[in-house]
Amino acid sequence: QNDATSRFVPATRETPRVRPPTHGQGTELLLTQMGGGRQFAAQLFDGGANGSAGKVLEVAVSGFGEGPLILHWGANEANKTGWQLPPPAVLASSCPASNAVPGAAQTQFPGAEGDGRRIIYLSFMGGYMPKGLTCVLHRPPNEWIKNGSSDFLISFPKSQEELDLAVKRAASEMPQDTTQRTRSWAVQDFRLVAVAAVGLGGCHLTMLAATDAQVMLHYGAGDENGKWLFAKSVNFLPAHEAGVIEAKALLSLDEMTDQIMFVLRLGKDYWVKDGTRDFAFGLPEDQRLAAVQEEARARKKAEAEELRQRLEKESQAFKQTLADFRKGRVARKEQSDIISYAEFELSEDAGDIDVSCQKLEEGGKQSYLVEMLTCLNPKVAPVTKSWLHWGAIMDSRRKEWSCPPEEVMPPATRLHDSKACQSPLGALDGGFCGLRLRVPACTAEGGSGES
Repeated sequence: QNDATSRFVPATRETPRVRPPTHGQGTELLLTQMGGGRQFAAQLFDGGANGSAGKVLEVAVSGFGEGPLILHWGANEANKTGWQLPPPAVLASSCPASNAVPGAAQTQFPGAEGDGRRIIYLSFMGGYMPKGLTCVLHRPPNEWIKNGSSDFLISFPKSQEELDLAVKRAASEMPQDTTQRTRSWAVQDFRLVAVAAVGLGGCHLTMLAATDAQVMLHYGAGDENGKWLFAKSVNFLPAHEAGVIEAKALLSLDEMTDQIMFVLRLGKDYWVKDGTRDFAFGLPEDQRLAAVQEEARARKKAEAEELRQRLEKESQAFKQTLADFRKGRVARKEQSDIISYAEFELSEDAGDIDVSCQKLEEGGKQSYLVEMLTCLNPKVAPVTKSWLHWGAIMDSRRKEWSCPPEEVMPPATRLHDSKACQSPLGALDGGFCGLRLRVPACTAEGGSGES
């Protein structure tokens, strides 16, 4: 809508502030907190005393003061783009009366009700029902107020009756002895409703939407600053009611806070938020939960402290074990039968590994005993779950890995592929672990000596 072409035309007659007759409870289509105590809300009612006279839209604002304030709006109609001017009967039947301006309609908010809200009623009768409304607020002469950087979008549900039935069903299916809360949002061109039930079993959540779109719910608990504490995802599935889909989730007492944060994914990669922020749904209070949750928090705190102390103790023990391992390195190197010795410091603070080689002769045959002695950090590489991934270099010129002959493999070795195998490290005294490989000597290249 081009603001430059818009102007406010005062009503030609004073309209009594009488609420149009409606039936039943309204359906919340939009509730936006705009900061500074300002709020914009829209509810849809069945019109007439018996609900048979079209629909009535209640648009209520609060926190904007008592000065002139105007709803500048247009209808969103099927197979048409942009703002559309509704029929004259809709303009005349609104309360207060609306006026046509180029490309839109304007309705002036009356003074505040007893609860501080300033309310406009728009009636849709005679078979006319748009897909929704797009609007902004106008404070003469030059101030235009939007929903963040976008216009306010009020979408009318496609399957209002079926969705209402689904909401009632979801509420009836919640566990007994729980406190429930329901809230709805206008999302794209459909209505989204959340039904939450809070009790000693945690928070049971059912999300319902009147759409045939492919939707995924990405949700988690939020802290007092709206920060996500964790995230999970669940897909919407067809509900019992026609044209409605639903997703269910359960948050344990340990996971619960006072609000649920969520966003929606439509299709494969289109993410939807509540304006520029993630959706936030405040959960109902249950006084019984305070003591239970406090006990749970105390238990988690105690468990965390116990874990911290255990890890600190293990860390100190590993440091001492590693120091002893390195201290014994000199003596190991000085053994008379050692012909080569190498030492390695592992990455990720995983510990050290020493490799020694001895030349053996048994029954006139020579071989080599390769011993690997390791000191492993149990946080990174637990002794009982650590394996050596290794291979043999059969051609010294090419330096390529090959799977060693079966007679060289230690017990319990498993093949990895054609170039490597994996052997378990065995636990030794002192917190160390090790592995032995016996490699037969072979004739060196050129036919002289052994290698």
